Amino acid sequence: MKPFTLFVNGEELHAPVEMANAPLAAFLKTTRFKSVKIACGEGGCGACTVALVEQSSEGGAPSLRTINSCLAPVYSVRGKSILTAEGLPPAATAAATAAATPATAGGPAASSVVVERLAAHHASQCGYCTPGFAVACHAALHNAANGCSGSSSNGHAHSNGNGCSSNGGAAAAESAPLLDGEGLRRALDGNLCRCTGYRPIVSACRSVGVADIEDLAGPPAAGAALLLPPRAAAAAAATADDVEEVALGAGQVLKVPRSLAALVAESGRLAAAAASAAATGSFSSWRLVAGHTGPGVYKDWPLAESVLLSVNEVPELRRLQQTDDGLVVGGAVTLEALAAHLDGKLAAGGGGGGVGSVGGGVKEWAAETAAHLRRIAGTHVRNAATVGGNLVLTAEAALPSDVATLLAAAGAEVELLLVSSDAAAHGVSRRMPLLDFVSGGGAAAKPAAGGYILTAVHVPLPHHGVRFWSQRIAERYSNAAAVANAAVSLRLQPAADGAAAGGATASVVAEARVVVGVRTDAAAGGGVAAARNAAKETDPTVVLLYGWDVRRLTAVEAALAGAPATPAALAAALAAAAPDLAAIDGVDAATAAIAEGLVVQGIFAAAGVTTATANGANGAAAAAADVAAPSRLPPPELVAGTQSYPAPLPEVAPVTEPTIKLGAKLQATGTAQYTEDVPVHKGALYGAYVMGAKAGAVLEAIDATPALALPGAVRFVGAADLEAGANGSNGYGYTFANRFEALRPGAPPPEPIFLPAGGRVEYAGQPVGLVLAESAAAAHRAAKAVQLSYRTAPSSSTTTSTATATNTTTTDAPPPPTVEPITPLLDIESALAARALYPLAALMPWLPAGKSLAPGPMTLAPFNGDVDALLAAAGAPPAAAAAGLPPPPPPAAEPPADGGSSSGEAAAATANGSSSSSSGDANGSSRERKLRVVRGRYYTPSQLHVYMETQSAVAAPEEDGGMTVQSACQGTDVIQGSVAAALGLPLSKVTARCRRLGGAFGGKATLSRRVAAAAAVAAAITGRQVRLQLPRNADMVLNGGRADCRVDYVAVLEEQAAAPTTAAAAAASHVGPTRWRLAGLDVFVAAAGGAFPDIAWLDAMGLCAAVDSLYDIPHMRCEVAMVRTNLPPRTAVRGPGEVNGTMIIEQVMEHVAAELGVNPEAFRAATFLQLPPSTAAATTAKTVTTATDNGTAAAAAPAGPSEADVEAEAGPADAGAVAEASTTQPSSAAAAATAADGSDQSKKEEEVLVLKTAFGKKIPAPLYTLPRLWHKLMREAGWEAMQAEVDAFNAAHPWTKRGLAALPARYGMQRGNKPAYVNILTDGTVQVACHGIEMGQGLFTKVAQVAAATLSEALPPANRPMDLSNIKICDNSSELLPNSGVTGGSTSSELAAAAVRLACLQLVDILKTKAVPKLKGKESFTWKELVAATSGGWGPANQLGAFAWGGQADLPEASGAEAAAVPTQTDYSVIGVAGALVELDVLTGERRVLRADILFDLGRPVNPAVDIGQVEGAFVMGLGMMLSEAASYDQSAEEAGGGTGALVQNSTWHYKPPAAACVPAQFNVTLLDDAPLSQAGPISSKACGEPPLLLSTAVLMALQRATAAARADAAGGCSADFVPLIAPATVQRVRTACGDWNAAERLQKAAAAAATAKAGK
Repeated sequence: MKPFTLFVNGEELHAPVEMANAPLAAFLKTTRFKSVKIACGEGGCGACTVALVEQSSEGGAPSLRTINSCLAPVYSVRGKSILTAEGLPPAATAAATAAATPATAGGPAASSVVVERLAAHHASQCGYCTPGFAVACHAALHNAANGCSGSSSNGHAHSNGNGCSSNGGAAAAESAPLLDGEGLRRALDGNLCRCTGYRPIVSACRSVGVADIEDLAGPPAAGAALLLPPRAAAAAAATADDVEEVALGAGQVLKVPRSLAALVAESGRLAAAAASAAATGSFSSWRLVAGHTGPGVYKDWPLAESVLLSVNEVPELRRLQQTDDGLVVGGAVTLEALAAHLDGKLAAGGGGGGVGSVGGGVKEWAAETAAHLRRIAGTHVRNAATVGGNLVLTAEAALPSDVATLLAAAGAEVELLLVSSDAAAHGVSRRMPLLDFVSGGGAAAKPAAGGYILTAVHVPLPHHGVRFWSQRIAERYSNAAAVANAAVSLRLQPAADGAAAGGATASVVAEARVVVGVRTDAAAGGGVAAARNAAKETDPTVVLLYGWDVRRLTAVEAALAGAPATPAALAAALAAAAPDLAAIDGVDAATAAIAEGLVVQGIFAAAGVTTATANGANGAAAAAADVAAPSRLPPPELVAGTQSYPAPLPEVAPVTEPTIKLGAKLQATGTAQYTEDVPVHKGALYGAYVMGAKAGAVLEAIDATPALALPGAVRFVGAADLEAGANGSNGYGYTFANRFEALRPGAPPPEPIFLPAGGRVEYAGQPVGLVLAESAAAAHRAAKAVQLSYRTAPSSSTTTSTATATNTTTTDAPPPPTVEPITPLLDIESALAARALYPLAALMPWLPAGKSLAPGPMTLAPFNGDVDALLAAAGAPPAAAAAGLPPPPPPAAEPPADGGSSSGEAAAATANGSSSSSSGDANGSSRERKLRVVRGRYYTPSQLHVYMETQSAVAAPEEDGGMTVQSACQGTDVIQGSVAAALGLPLSKVTARCRRLGGAFGGKATLSRRVAAAAAVAAAITGRQVRLQLPRNADMVLNGGRADCRVDYVAVLEEQAAAPTTAAAAAASHVGPTRWRLAGLDVFVAAAGGAFPDIAWLDAMGLCAAVDSLYDIPHMRCEVAMVRTNLPPRTAVRGPGEVNGTMIIEQVMEHVAAELGVNPEAFRAATFLQLPPSTAAATTAKTVTTATDNGTAAAAAPAGPSEADVEAEAGPADAGAVAEASTTQPSSAAAAATAADGSDQSKKEEEVLVLKTAFGKKIPAPLYTLPRLWHKLMREAGWEAMQAEVDAFNAAHPWTKRGLAALPARYGMQRGNKPAYVNILTDGTVQVACHGIEMGQGLFTKVAQVAAATLSEALPPANRPMDLSNIKICDNSSELLPNSGVTGGSTSSELAAAAVRLACLQLVDILKTKAVPKLKGKESFTWKELVAATSGGWGPANQLGAFAWGGQADLPEASGAEAAAVPTQTDYSVIGVAGALVELDVLTGERRVLRADILFDLGRPVNPAVDIGQVEGAFVMGLGMMLSEAASYDQSAEEAGGGTGALVQNSTWHYKPPAAACVPAQFNVTLLDDAPLSQAGPISSKACGEPPLLLSTAVLMALQRATAAARADAAGGCSADFVPLIAPATVQRVRTACGDWNAAERLQKAAAAAATAKAGK
C-alpha cells in the first residue's frame, strides 16, 4: 500500500497508510512541522488551523482556505498543498526587515508580516493559540489583499467585505487596514484565546495595511513554493477512474466517485454488500464522508466502517446553480461557499432592494441568509462543513441547525437519492419539503437513516415584494450553537384601499412563512439526543446533547394572512406565537420566550414596521411612550479603545520598558516547544485514562480484555498493579503530604492514582486506570473498550456517613473491603442536608473558626465588631439562620443570644427584601436608632480553567531506577514530590522539568501531578517511556474548576444624623450622599468542594480575604463552609475565592442601593474607607515617592508599616508554599520580621496613618489610591454624562436596555523568598535559572529585564543597559533549581525577579572588584570586554556564578536611605476600579458589552506592556465567568439514562469562553502613572495576573441594572423588586430576569395606547 503524498509549506511529505484515517494534525505532529496544536480536537478553538492553498480557476494568485487540522483526515488532503504557521512567507521588503522585532523575540530574523505584528503588538502570552491565529489572520489578509490588488479575488474580496475604494484617497488607502469590521470579525471567529483578551490580536491584524501587501505575499519564490508542483498538479488534473479506491489501513477502504452516476452505482453495490453480510451474520458497513466536521460534536470518527464513500469529488453535489426555479445548492457545497455565492452574486446583483428596503426580494434574502450563515460555527468549520451534512445531522442527530431554519423559511425542498439493496428501488430521486425532512413531518415519510443521499437543496428565489429576515441567539455571537433561531418571510402587497390612516401607503401581508428552531431537552422529539446521551452510562467524556425542534408557526402565519402591516395588526397576530412555542415538547420557558422575541422582531422587520413608520413623524416621542418597534441588536464591533501606562525610566532600563515578550515569534510561528512537543523514543507508549462513569456507584469489576484485543493496545495499568508494588510503589495511590495537602488532624485523604475494583466512584471521571498503546489514537480507542461494571444505590437509598469528610483521618491503607454505593451529592443543598463538610477551620487553624455547623471546627468566620448584637437590635436573623441552618448552641456560661430565627423566619430570610425597625444602640446606648435590614440569597458560579494546552506529561525510566518527567505543570517541586511518593523513590531520583505552559490559571498547580504520577507509574511498570496527554473532554471532566457558592446575607443599615461631608467623600461620589450607612453585614457562604480536597480550601480563604473589599463596615462577619460533593476535585482558578468575595460584597452594595433607591456608585463612594479630613490633608502635604520617580528620593514620607501583624497567629509550617497559590495567608516569617523591627516599626506606625479593612487588612495611607482611581474613573469616563445618556436611552427604547456600573476591587498580596542561580559564560552570555514557570504571564521576560538592568550596574553609565539578547532563561528543572515552589497567586514574577537581582548583585560585586580594575584606564568598556577581563587563560579566573535565596526584603533598596523614602511592604493591596456599559435585547436576552474602563494601581511595572496585557486578559476571562461559562453536572435521575454526575459542558461545543466578538467594543485600560510604590528600586511593580479578574463583576452588575430597567418598563414604569442576576448571565437567564410577560400583549397595549393618544390629538 502506497503512502499518501501531501505538500506542507512547499515540502513533499508522505503519510503512512496507517495514518490515512488519522487527523491531519496528528500526522503533522510526526513531522518537523509541529506548529498545529490539538487543544480541543473538536474544531472549536482554532489552535490547529492550517490553510489549503488552492489555485483559482480564473488564474492569478492562489487563495487560502483555512480548515481545522484536528478534524480533517489525512486522506481528505491527499495531494493538496497545506500552509502552516512555520511556512508563512517572510516579508519581502527591506523596510519590513529593518522594522523586524528584536532577536529576543526568537524565530527567524525575517518573519512574515503577521508574525512580526503579533509579536510587536504583544499578542502572544502563553502562545499555544498563536500559530492558529497567525494562519487565520494571514489567510484572511492574503485573500483580502488579492481582491484589493486587482488580482483575481476568487470571491474572497466580497466574502471578507473589504474594499479599497471607500478609504478616501491614496494616503488613506495606504494606511487603511486590509481587514477590519465584519471581515476581521469573521476571520477571527474560529479561534479562541484564553490569555490576551484579544485586543492585541485584533490590533495586530488591523496594523496590516494596503502598504503591506507586498510583504504579505513574501518573495516571489515563497508564493510559488506553496503551489502544487507541476507534476502533482498534472496528476491531479488527469482523468481518473469513475471511482478511485484507496486503502486506508486496518482493512478500511476509501472510495471516491467522480460523478453522480458513479456515486449511485457504488452506493448500490455497498448497500447490497451490507445486506448480504447481515444475512450471513458477518460484518460490512459503509459511511458517507464529506466535510468531516461532525465528529467534532458527535465523537464518531469513522474507524469501524469497512468502506468510506466520499462525495467531495462529485461535481453535481458541488454545484451552485441558478435556474428558472431558483437556486440549486449541491449537498457537498460548504457553508462558506454558499454564503460567498449569496453575498457575492445574488446580494450584489439580485433583484429587489437591500436589507431593510421596502422592495425586499432576492437581494435582501441573499444578504440576510449569507450574514446568518456566517454566524454558524467558525470560519474554519464553515470552510469544510457541507449544507447536506448539516441537514442530515439535523434530521438524524438533532443538530441545532440554522441552515434548516433559513432554507425552510425560503420554502426549500431537498433532493434525495434513495439507496437500497433492492435494485428496483435504488437510485430513485425524490424531492420533499426541507422542513418535513428535518422534522419528520409531512405526508411522505423521510427515508430511514442510511437509506438516502442528500444530493441537493432547491431554494425558490423570492420575488419583488417578499421580505426576509432571520436571526439566531446563542451564548456567543459566533462559534456557538443556537439556543433559538427564527426566519420570517412575508409577501407584502398594497392594501385594497391604497392608503393607511395618516396618508402613508399601506401594505397587507399576502403570505407568511415563520420558521423557528429551539433547543429542547434531550428526551424530546423522539429522544434522538437522549439515545446518544445514553453512552454517558459508560463514558463520562461523552458530549451530552440537547434536543432540537424546528417548525413553522402555522397559527401565527394564519393570523398574519391578510393582516395590514401595522403595529396593532401585527401584535394581534403575534398573540398566537406564545401558545405555539409553549406546546413544543421539552422547551423551557426561557427558551420559548427567546423564540417568541425573535418572531416578534422578525415580523415587525419583515413587515417594514420601524419606530418611525409605526408612529409617523413623531416616532421618537412615541418610543418614549413604549411604542417602539422591536428590532435586533446590531452585530458587535471588534475591540478598540485606549491603553495608558507609565513612561519608561531610562536609568533602570530595560526595566520599565514595554519589551517584546521573549520568544514571541517562536510562539507565533509554532516553533516554541511545549510538553506535547517533547520528542519520545522509538518504542514509547501512549496512555489514555479509563474513567469511572457513575458517581456514587461501586466499581465491581474491570475487564480490559476487549481493549487489549484492539490493534496497537499493549497493556492496562490499574490499582492492582500499584498494589503489587512497582519500583517500590507505596501501593494505594499517592497519599503523600505535600505542602498543599498537609495532612493535619481532621483532613480528608487525597485522591488515589487509580480507583481499585471494589472501591466507590467518588465522582464521574475518576481515573480507574490507563490503557497503554503504541499510538495515542490506539490508546484512546482501546480505553473506550474497557468494560466496567457497577453496583448502584437504589433510588430510595440515602447518603451514608462515608460520603462526608468530617473528622476523618488519613491512612495509606486500601479502602475498606465492604464499600456500599450511595446516592451522590451533586449540589450544595443536598450536601448541606447530609452535613457532608470539609473541616475548614482544622485545615486553616490560623483563621477564626465559625460555630454554625458545630460540632467540630467546620467553618471559617472572620469578623469585626459585634454582629450578633447589631442583628438583635435590628430584629434580624443571622445569615446562617437565613441559610436554613439551626442556630448553634449557646455557650454554657452565657444566656442564649437574641436574634435567633425560627424556621419560618429562616425561610423568609432566603428571599430578597428589606425591613425596618427601631431599637436601642447595639453598644448599649439608649439613643433611639433607626435600623433597616436588607437580606437576600445569591449564588456565585463555578468556572473551568480551559487552558489551551491540556494536561500532559512524558515519563521516562532512568538507569538508576529513577524517573524523569516532563510535565505541563506550575511547579516542578509538586511533580517531583508526587512521582517520588507514587513510586516510593527518594526525591533525588526523580527529575521534573517544564519549559513553558500553554496556559494554566491554577489548573496545573496540583492537578498536573495526577497525570505525571500516572505516567510515571506506567513507565516504571513497563520500563518504557510513556506519554499521557489528555483530550479536551477528559481534561474538563477531571478538573472541577473553582467552587461555586450559595450565599445568604443580612445587611443592617443605620440612618445617619447627617450626611458625610468630607471632601474625599464628596469628590468620590459625584452624585450626592445618602443618609443611610451600612452599619453591619452578616454573610454565610456554602462553597461546593469536590470529592477530594485538593486545594479547594483556597477558595474559602480567598473569599474571606476579599469580601470586605475597601468598604468601611463597622460590624461584619463572613462565615464560610465547604461542603463535600461527589463532583471532581475543586481547585484554584485565577483569583481563587477573591472573585467570589468581590461578587458577594458588590451584590450586597447593589441590593442595598436598590432598596434605598439611591445611586449605587454614590452609595459605594460613601461607604469607602475614608481618611479623616485633617489626616488626609496632612498626608497629601507629605512627599511620597511615586512611579514617576526613580525610587531613590532621600526625603520622602515613610509608606507605613508592613501588613504582617505581630498579633496575628502564625500559620502552619507550609505557609510559605500556600502563599504561592493564594496570597492572603499570614506569614509567620513576615510577622517575625515585623516584630524584630521593634521601635522603628512602632515609630512608622505613629507617623503614617494605616487604614484597616473590616477584617483587619492594613493599607498605609500613602498606598491607599482608591479615592484617586475612583475620581479619575468618574472624571475621565464622563460618568455623569454616561449615566444621563443611559437613562435617556432606556426611556426611549423599551425593547433595548442599557446598564452602567462601576466598582472597586482589592487583592491582597504577600511577598516571600525564592531561589535563583545565575551564571555568566565566558562569551558574555548569561544563563538564569529562576523560580517560576513561564505560562504566558511574561515572567521570563521580566526576569531577563531585571537581570540585564542589574548586571549593567557593573558597566559605565554610557554603556548601559547590556543587550537583552545576552540573557537566556533556563527551563524549569527540579535538578537545576529544586525547592523553587509553585508558580501562582500573581506573586511569582516579582519573587523570581527579586531573587535573580540578588544573585546578579553578587556577580556585579565580583565584576567590580575583580574585572573592572583590569580595565583601568579604559573609561568606556562593553559587557563582553568586562567579562573577558575575568579570563584566566584556561577559563574564568573568578567566580562567575551566583546562587541566591531571598526576596524584596533582602534587596539593598529595602534598607538604608531608599527604605526610609519607600519602605518595603511585606505585603500590600492591589487596588483597581472599573466601569462597564452594557446593552441587552429585552426580547431575546442577547447582550453586548459596549464599553469597559479599567484603572489599576500597579506601582511601577517592570514591563508595562506585559502587565497591561495581563489586566486585559484577566478581565476578559472574568467576563466569561460573568456571562457565558456555565458548568453543570448531570444529576436528573428522571432523564433518560439517569444522572451520573458527569460534567455536561465538557467540550467546546457547550463550554463557551469569550471569543473576539465578546470583548468590550471600547476597552480603555489605564495603569496609574504616578502610583505610590510599595518597594524602592527597579522592582517596584505590583501583582497584575489575577486582581483585574475581580473587576469583571462590574459587567454583571451593569447587566443586572439593565434587566431591572426592563422589568420596570414591563411594570409600567414602576420600580420593580430587586431580582439578582445570577452568573453566568446566559441569554436564558437574562431574558428571564427581564420579567415574565408576553410580548404580544405588551405590543397590543402599546398600539392601543398610541391609537388613543392619536385620537385625542
